[in-house]
Amino acid sequence: MTARPGQARDEGSRAPRARPDDAITEAIPRVVDARTPGTPPVRAPSSGPRRQAVSAGTRPGRARGGGIDDDAITEVIPALAGTGRARTDQNGADEGDGKARAEAVPTPRSRRKDYHAGLDLLRVLMAVAVVYTHLAIWLGSNEILWPGHTIVHRGLTTPLNLNLNLSFVGVGSFLLISGIVITRVADRESPTRFLARRLVRILPAMWLVTIAMYFLVQAELVSPEGDSTGGPADILTNLTLTTYFQQPSVVLLGVTWTLVVQLLFYTYIACTIPLLRRWAWLPPLLGAALISVAQSWAAAHEGIIAFRIGMFTSYLPVLFIGQLIALAYSRRIPLPAAVGLGLAHFGLFLSADLLQDYITTGVAHTRTLLLLVLVVMLVMNSSGRLATAPMISALSKRSYSVYLVHTACIYPIMGLMTPRFGPGLAILVSMTAVVVATELLHRCVEMPPVRLHRRWERRRDRRASRRDADEGTAAVRRSGSEPTPR
Repeated sequence: MTARPGQARDEGSRAPRARPDDAITEAIPRVVDARTPGTPPVRAPSSGPRRQAVSAGTRPGRARGGGIDDDAITEVIPALAGTGRARTDQNGADEGDGKARAEAVPTPRSRRKDYHAGLDLLRVLMAVAVVYTHLAIWLGSNEILWPGHTIVHRGLTTPLNLNLNLSFVGVGSFLLISGIVITRVADRESPTRFLARRLVRILPAMWLVTIAMYFLVQAELVSPEGDSTGGPADILTNLTLTTYFQQPSVVLLGVTWTLVVQLLFYTYIACTIPLLRRWAWLPPLLGAALISVAQSWAAAHEGIIAFRIGMFTSYLPVLFIGQLIALAYSRRIPLPAAVGLGLAHFGLFLSADLLQDYITTGVAHTRTLLLLVLVVMLVMNSSGRLATAPMISALSKRSYSVYLVHTACIYPIMGLMTPRFGPGLAILVSMTAVVVATELLHRCVEMPPVRLHRRWERRRDRRASRRDADEGTAAVRRSGSEPTPR
């Protein structure tokens, strides 16, 4: 035990073990960091000011989060909960000499063995599914037949009884994966840091694409959802996502409705991080209760606000099911409890799909969700060459950019080129534009704010570390100047 100030300390007492920083890892639809996570240095036992302060009985500085280079948005998460610790130093020292355990920092190659690499593969496949869905919707609305639709319809939609154009397949998978990843990250970040990182990652890219869509609407290359006119005031409502709660509303970028769902989930997770760390089963249980109350309130009221609340909360159970998958895999809650809570959230989604009028994009959402849960659980731990390929990892980090830009590229290009050159060439050019726009958005818009935010966090953490070290040094000096009582 550590001696209190002014109390004699037994020479044979054991010094406290060093507390390793939490390793922060993640991954969203986006959920996607182009930077390879760095390897933080190993913390060895030290006799510096902080170590001396602990030995003298003073309070050590507050624990820090994981290294900034272990980016919380790499969207690849460890398969086992917690961070590994190295074995005790093999230097022949006695256990009573106060030797500390150093954090075991795995190399990128060994660390990847502990990651859910299959989520990268799923993210890439579901990004393709989302692109296909909106391309097929455009072609179908213009009564254009193409071989790709026939192949998918006969090979997937009809045998599996899915929604037309694979509706909800991509979105549902992204929500499940986001629930898995966000849960693992939230356990290693403070509430403010967690929410700040999510906002920095999501908002800048969404803002730019929304502004671009406004100019495409003004040029009459695309049509917005809702009021077809669209004015300058609609930019602000779309940038803040408040357009969904207005009537009449103008939605410039249609895919942003899923961001509202995710931001609701992120806010809830940030508020319940203390509960998640102590009673992991409690946040999903409270979430089910809140969703039930919200849907009941929305069903009893009329108006656009009540409808949107009912619609957005209808998709929240998908994220909570992903959270329960993560908690069950990490053994933080018993499997029977995870299954029971998962069935409760599945029942809420089933109720919203069958009894309410909040899910209107198809009739197969419930069985699609059940199929997606099974696929995610089977594939998430894949470790084959395809799942762990560097190309798959790079593509998965760009899935959020794909999600944002694909409609902004497909709709205007298809509208301009199809009447003159036919759908084949128009599809080829639009897919090329999606690839180029995705890379530009990811490199030039999505990642720079993240890197700036990480640098700011590093500077803040260094200042806090120096301040804690100074406080520890001052405490050692004060304790050394005090006489030891008999």
